Amino acid sequence: MAIEQANRYFKERTKKVYIERGEKIETFEEYLSHRYRDNCYCYSAYALMGLKPDDFLVRGSIDLEDWKEYQHGWVEFKFEGNEYVFDSKIKGVVLKREWDKRFNPRVEYRKTQEKILSEYLKESCAFEIKEGFWQFRGIVMNTSKDNISYRDLIVNDEKNGHVPSALRLARVEINKYSGEITRFIAYAEYSG
Repeated sequence: MAIEQANRYFKERTKKVYIERGEKIETFEEYLSHRYRDNCYCYSAYALMGLKPDDFLVRGSIDLEDWKEYQHGWVEFKFEGNEYVFDSKIKGVVLKREWDKRFNPRVEYRKTQEKILSEYLKESCAFEIKEGFWQFRGIVMNTSKDNISYRDLIVNDEKNGHVPSALRLARVEINKYSGEITRFIAYAEYSG
C-alpha cells in the first residue's frame, strides 16, 4: 500500500515536468513511457525537477546481473517518512533499502534539487526571463532570420557548459514564495 501511494505521489509531483520532442510536448509520464536506452541521466534529472528541493539527484555505478560497475543515474526522495528511489530502469518507484540491496550502488555524485538550482540559477549559467522564470544559458535564441524553424531557433551554447547536460536545454519556473518549481520544460532530449 505504501509503495502504491509513493508511486501516486511521484506521478503527481512530476506532472509539472514537460519534454519537447520535435513538434510535440510530452508530459514526463509520456516521455518515460518510451524508456529510451542509456537515457537514465535525463530521466533522473527531469524527474528531480518535479520533486521537492531536498530530494536528491544521484550518479554512480550499480551492479546489474550481466554488468558490474554500470554507470547510472537515479533520484532519491522521501515520502511519508520512507526513502524511495526513482530509477528509469524500473517501472515505478521502490524503497531505497530494497533498491540498494538489489543494485549495490557506489555513489559518485549526490546533490539536492535546491543545491543544483542554487549553483546554476545565477547570472553565469542562467538568466531570468521574468520573475521566477529562468532559462539556462545552454540555450541561445537565434532570431537573426525570418521564417526560421523552431528546431533551428534553439541551439546549444558550447561555451557555457556549466549546467548538468540533462538540464542544459531547459526552462524552469519557480514560485517566488515557496521556492518550489512550478513548471520545468526540457527543450531537447537524448535518445539511445
